[in-house]
Amino acid sequence: MQKGQAFSAGVKVRETRSAITNAIIKEMRAGTEPTISSIAAVVGKVYNTVKKHFFAAYVAAMASISIQALVKGVNPPSGQTRPTLRVLLTANMPSDLPDSWIPESGDPVLSDHFRQKSLILARQRRRKTGSMPSAESLRVPGRNVLNFLHAGQVTVYRRSAACNPPARARSQPTCCRHHAVSGGRVS
Repeated sequence: MQKGQAFSAGVKVRETRSAITNAIIKEMRAGTEPTISSIAAVVGKVYNTVKKHFFAAYVAAMASISIQALVKGVNPPSGQTRPTLRVLLTANMPSDLPDSWIPESGDPVLSDHFRQKSLILARQRRRKTGSMPSAESLRVPGRNVLNFLHAGQVTVYRRSAACNPPARARSQPTCCRHHAVSGGRVS
C-alpha cells in the first residue's frame, strides 16, 4: 500500500466514525438507545460498515457527552452512564473497553464473545496479504477521556488568552478572579 492510499483510508475511517458518533449523540439526547440498525438508517451507511465502527463511535459519543456535561454544564441523557450488554458485545477486544465499563464479575457471555472475536481476528490476520489497516486495528477514541473522568472529581479552570495577570497574582491557580470557573463531579 502506498502512503496516499493509507492516508486516504484513515481519513475515510475518521469521517465515517464522526458521522456515526454524531448520530449516536442525537439518539442518546432523544432518549432512545442507539442500535446498529437505527444508526445505519440515520447515517445512510450499510449495516456492516456501521457495525464495524459502532463501538468506537459509541465510546467517542459517551466521552463527548461527558465533556459537554463537565465544561458546558449540559445535562447528560438520563440513565446512560453505562452501556448495555448489547453495546459491549460490539467491542473487538477487552482492551477497547474503558475501565469503568468492565463488569466487576466475569460475565460469561462477554468473556466468550471476546474469546471468539480474538480467534476470528487471528484467522483473518493470517489470511490477509495486503497491509491495509483495518478499522479494528485503529485505536478507540474517547477511551482515555472516560477513564480520566471516572477517576474522580474534575475541576476546570478557564484561562482567557487576552488576560495577562501581573506577576504578583500568578501564584493564584487561575489568571484572575473573574475568570475562575470550576466544574462539578461527573458521574
